[in-house]
Amino acid sequence: MSDSREDEFFADGITDDIITQLSKIAQLRVISRTAMLKYKQSVAGPKEIGAALGVSSVLEGSVRRTPGQVRITARLIDAQDDGLLWTENYDRPRADIFAIQSDLAQNIAAALKVKLLPEEKGRIEKKPTDNTEAYSLYLRGRHFFFLETKEDVLKSLSFFQQAIEQDSVFALAWSGLSAAYFLLDLNWGTRPQYRGESLSAVRRALTLDPALAEGYVALGLIQMAYDRDWKGAEASYERAIGLNPNHWNAHREYGELLLRKGRVDAAIVELKRAVELEPLSLHPLTLLGWAYLEAGEHRLAIERLQEAQDLSKGEYDITRTLLAWEYLREGSRERAREVFKKADTDEKIWFDAVSAEKEQTMAILKREYSNIRPAMNYHLACVYAHLGDKAQAVSLLEQYIVFRPMGFVNLRIDPYLKPLHDDPRFVALLEQYGLSD
Repeated sequence: MSDSREDEFFADGITDDIITQLSKIAQLRVISRTAMLKYKQSVAGPKEIGAALGVSSVLEGSVRRTPGQVRITARLIDAQDDGLLWTENYDRPRADIFAIQSDLAQNIAAALKVKLLPEEKGRIEKKPTDNTEAYSLYLRGRHFFFLETKEDVLKSLSFFQQAIEQDSVFALAWSGLSAAYFLLDLNWGTRPQYRGESLSAVRRALTLDPALAEGYVALGLIQMAYDRDWKGAEASYERAIGLNPNHWNAHREYGELLLRKGRVDAAIVELKRAVELEPLSLHPLTLLGWAYLEAGEHRLAIERLQEAQDLSKGEYDITRTLLAWEYLREGSRERAREVFKKADTDEKIWFDAVSAEKEQTMAILKREYSNIRPAMNYHLACVYAHLGDKAQAVSLLEQYIVFRPMGFVNLRIDPYLKPLHDDPRFVALLEQYGLSD
């Protein structure tokens, strides 16, 4: 209840942490942060929100912060009839913020007649840090991390580092630091620059708090993309889910790993769970559509990918290219062309190659790609795969992975590389990265 940007960070962080606390209760299904943010400034009531998100109860409230004090008002509302299930006001010193969150989570569980297991109660009551300044810096870091642009991830890295300077035993800040380093390499790194920093940070996080679900998710990413330790990554994701059954990102990452390894049925189970917990995010929807594509469930694939396309307003490359593939597969060339209408030349050339416009594709290749940029090698490999030049396609993939070492992750499941699946060099490439059966 303030116009201050600092107070907004604080309120968003409180909301996020309450979600995290409630997520540790296995008997509850708790919708994630991204879905909640859509309704932050909305005039929609609990009944409308409950229907949209498929939930039975809605927790709403407000935060007011003054020097040294914080007041939180919380109300739990039945989404079926707008009935008040529980309400409470907390007016305490800022230093008590974690005790407020713990009390709130336990009171909500009681209001919903959920019996807490002893280990769940212990996790909820555990304070992440005694340093309120470190906590505030961590909240700001998390805010920028979720924006996922390179500039914002770099900002999040700085805030996580500042939080650690304030409290060197703040496990969540170490986990955030690890994830930020990893994301920089995965999305923008041309070499594995930050593996050491990312691994060191997550090891520190898990040493400080062996029951930190976020730490096991971060560790799983390192094991998969840096080290190609698929079994180790799977164990880390399972551990994260065991510690926090409602951790949507753990379900998403685990589902994505299973998909990449060809375990499609198991992947669908995990990704459906991720979508249930994060229903308004395009990432799990896209992955679920991709899993249905791999399973041969054509209509389900199109439905999920179209939902993700609508959420992204056509701006998410992977969603767009997967949806176009499915339209081409059903013979809807004009619908596929429409999906690519606003895409750049690098994506339109896929459409031409896959839709059998070979002469046009070759002309574009000669005109636009006489000097191949390393970052384009993956796109061009997909094109050459459909032109029938498998040797050139595999050579380009090999060059691309040298340029971007974590670029191997989707080799097995990329539909545009399907023509290479019977090529011995491509099969050897899958084996090299642990992606074969």
